[in-house]
Amino acid sequence: MKFTNRPLFLKIIFAITIAIILFISSVSYKHIRALHDSNEIVEHTYRVLIKIEHVFTKIKNVEIDRRNYLLTHDKKLLRQIEFDKVEIKQNLEQLREITSDNPYHFQTTKKLESLIEKKLKVVNEVLDPNFDLNDNQKVTDNIYRGKAVMDEISAIIRNLRQSETDLLETRSLKSDQVNKYTPLVNLLTFFVTIVLLILAIIKINRDLKEATINNEKLILANETANLAEQIGNYGTWQLNVDTKKYTFSENEYRLLGYEPNSLEDNYEGFMNRIHPEDLYYVQGIVSDMINHETLSPFTYRIIRNDGEVRYLRASGKMIKNLRNEKILLGITSDVTEEIENQKNISEKNRELEKKNRTLFLANETNKEAEIAGNYGTAQWFVKDNRFIFSDNIYRLFGLNPKDKPEFSDLFNQVHPDDKAMVDATLDEMAEKRSFNPYIIRIIRADNQEIKYLSINNKHIKDDSYEEYVLIISLDVTEIFKAQNTILERNKELEKINNEMLLSNKALKFGEEIGGYGNWSWNIKEDSWYFSDNLYKLLGAEPKSFESNLDNYYNYVHPEDLEYFKSVMAKMEEEENLPAFTYRILRPSGEILHVKGVGTPTYDSNGNKFLAGVVVNISEEVKRSHTLQKAFEELKYYNESSKEAEIIGKYGFWKWNVDKTEFEFSDNIFRLFGVEKENFDPKVDNFIPYVYPEDLEYVLENLQKLQNKDKNAKPYEHRIVKKDTGEIRYIRVSNKPIEDSHEGFYYLMITQDITEEVNKNIETNQKNRELEASNKELQAFNYVASHDLQEPLRKIETFISRLEAKDYQNLTETGQQYFDRIKVAAGRMRLLIKDLLQFSRTNKSEQVFEKADLNDLLENAKHEIAEPIEEKKAVIHTAHLPKMKVIPFQIQQLFINLLGNSIKYSKPDVAPEIKIDYEKASFEKVGNVTFSAKRIFHKFTFTDNGIGFSPEYSDRIFELFSRLHNKDEIAGTGIGLAICKKIVDNHKGFIFAEGKPNEGATFTVYLPEV
Repeated sequence: MKFTNRPLFLKIIFAITIAIILFISSVSYKHIRALHDSNEIVEHTYRVLIKIEHVFTKIKNVEIDRRNYLLTHDKKLLRQIEFDKVEIKQNLEQLREITSDNPYHFQTTKKLESLIEKKLKVVNEVLDPNFDLNDNQKVTDNIYRGKAVMDEISAIIRNLRQSETDLLETRSLKSDQVNKYTPLVNLLTFFVTIVLLILAIIKINRDLKEATINNEKLILANETANLAEQIGNYGTWQLNVDTKKYTFSENEYRLLGYEPNSLEDNYEGFMNRIHPEDLYYVQGIVSDMINHETLSPFTYRIIRNDGEVRYLRASGKMIKNLRNEKILLGITSDVTEEIENQKNISEKNRELEKKNRTLFLANETNKEAEIAGNYGTAQWFVKDNRFIFSDNIYRLFGLNPKDKPEFSDLFNQVHPDDKAMVDATLDEMAEKRSFNPYIIRIIRADNQEIKYLSINNKHIKDDSYEEYVLIISLDVTEIFKAQNTILERNKELEKINNEMLLSNKALKFGEEIGGYGNWSWNIKEDSWYFSDNLYKLLGAEPKSFESNLDNYYNYVHPEDLEYFKSVMAKMEEEENLPAFTYRILRPSGEILHVKGVGTPTYDSNGNKFLAGVVVNISEEVKRSHTLQKAFEELKYYNESSKEAEIIGKYGFWKWNVDKTEFEFSDNIFRLFGVEKENFDPKVDNFIPYVYPEDLEYVLENLQKLQNKDKNAKPYEHRIVKKDTGEIRYIRVSNKPIEDSHEGFYYLMITQDITEEVNKNIETNQKNRELEASNKELQAFNYVASHDLQEPLRKIETFISRLEAKDYQNLTETGQQYFDRIKVAAGRMRLLIKDLLQFSRTNKSEQVFEKADLNDLLENAKHEIAEPIEEKKAVIHTAHLPKMKVIPFQIQQLFINLLGNSIKYSKPDVAPEIKIDYEKASFEKVGNVTFSAKRIFHKFTFTDNGIGFSPEYSDRIFELFSRLHNKDEIAGTGIGLAICKKIVDNHKGFIFAEGKPNEGATFTVYLPEV
């Protein structure tokens, strides 16, 4: 199956590729969206559980601090109780907000609020300055009432925990179902995209090589064409009909009187060069050409740059380029000399006719002279409007003089298209007693042959004769045929009567235009004649040597000389010269391919001549060689296409639905394991090889194609190869085309995708293994970040009680161990808190919202107000923008960066932090270079702290990475890792710069969303 429209084929492949990617991308997007929604629901459940734990923990802390206060009367505990009460109210408000979508949870939360208020009232009794802490009865009563309320709160908390745990299990199951297929779809999208990209790169590379070769050929052809234009004195041009832009060849500029590329290339620039009297005529020709998409030869005048008026003849043809633009291709030749020669010929013809009229009047009755001259005469007498015709006039019209035909009989034989011209001439003759010479066609009455007559006249009025107009009708049919033969350049030339000067002049001019020369051989006198252009064809000056055969031999190519002499010998023997080709070697070394032909003729005296022409066919030979080479290349490309099908495991076929016709490439038969020679190529005959379980699906898709469904999608199914019995997977794609000549048909591609399917199965298995591993990691993360908190809270509670009651009773060594335990527990709580924060950064919903970063910065400063006040830190802030971000993550970013600068400040030096902002476009950020400039929001955090060595600029963002001993500066090594994760979630970049004891600078780039 051949595809001749290569750009269309590439568009089809590109469209199919885009369709496949869009389809897979849409499926991937749906899965990702479902995953996002599922994770959002699970995350919401986690948030409710965490918030419940926070509330319960704070209530227990209040209860513990209340009891400790009742036991120890320590006033420090009152401040902690007040702080916990504030946090309890905040957590309750947040819990009420996030449970508003669950009626049961919302009502339970309200009930919990009322119990907590009741609990706080019991606590407030103790805080009342009038409460007697030494009254054991009141203290005991307060403790029991607090415990009773606490038990109710614990019961509600347990119910909420259980409800949320059940809800979490249900939502997790749904989330797992979504997670199951999402990685597969994502990997499939990535795989298909990579494959298509590789194929596209291979294809582009191949096309670039082909384009380079074609460009070299085009340059060579262009140089050849320029040389041919200069030799042939013609130029070529192109007109883009849509843009009105001209493209001229170099010789076209010269014909117009300009240096190459010095003339405006637009439509108006060209029209300004046309002679004003011919302007509307040319514009009409161009307009008609646009409507009919062809440009017949026409002649017009131009005014060259030096003011000279020249005659040009142009012709052309309309085509369409690859962008579907209309392009008029044309050729222009300078015919000024031809026009001038025609004028000279006409003038000389009039002089000749004047002389002939005298001869005709003197020999009016000499009919033999008319027959020999192939003309006839007529006289129109003015006085009585009477015609007298010579006998040869009748013979020219195919009438018998003996029948005495009338004028009407002659008029009836005039060609229908020329009768109006004859009527106009008669009117002109009646008015002016003369008319301009013209040529008409007649249809002979005897054999219906079309003849061309040249009609001329002379008004005669003197005292000796009656006033009349002498009309001469000359048969110029042979001359007209000869002129047509010259213009066509591919027909043999006929000998024109050597006595007619007009014909001889026309032949000379035709030689120059047609690239040929003529010769004649007087057999009787053995004399030769070479035309001027024959000398030029040989590369010699006209008349530079005597016209004879021996001198001509000097210009015949040595390898063709013997052959040429044998042809000439045969010509002398048979007095005839059939067409033959040979080569001419010019004195300059240039070789021309020429074609010679001769034919016998006779002059008016009956002397026999052999007249012939030598035509330059070098261009035709060159074109023939070019076509042959192109044919060989096309044959090679066709074979390459077949090899590509085998390598790519695909095949093409065409299904004409209207005509029920099919065409299959050879590889289609190989894919199905059938022999082309023994197989009837019809779709129905491939059905038996469809895998039975896929048959119904295949028939459904074929029916859609049969119904001319232009939106039919590619489909995949299994086949059983006939030759091996192997089960293979194939994909069938289609491109519907509707053509006015061929009707409705599909261009189809069938591709073996067995390896692709097998790889997908293998990928799915690996994805399932990866999913199981991820679940195990999630379970470990949950245990590490949640289950460890409960025993840690108990440890801290016991540490607090032990410190309050028995710390002073410990030995010095015991106190040191106790302090280490307390510090270790604090580090453990900080580590778990940071791990929770890092996990939240990884898993939380990433909803971008328009937020004022100034507000987020103020919230961050409020969160770390205590260390800011403690270190007396000074923060200088530029005005920050409003932009789309994940608000709580950006707030956490500000908290961590500010906290980091405060934590690593110099001893006894107040921390000073400067926050700068600018918006700019960058081509490169860090080691990442973009294809075009991108707009970023740039934030710079600069401090005067202890800094760090530049070698740690990258390591500083790694998880658990610490540059200082934990005993020197507390920390977990997670804070900056959280910053890096937050910036990554925003598709941005973060960099750190520092020097020891000279402070540090953190630069954040966030892209504009």
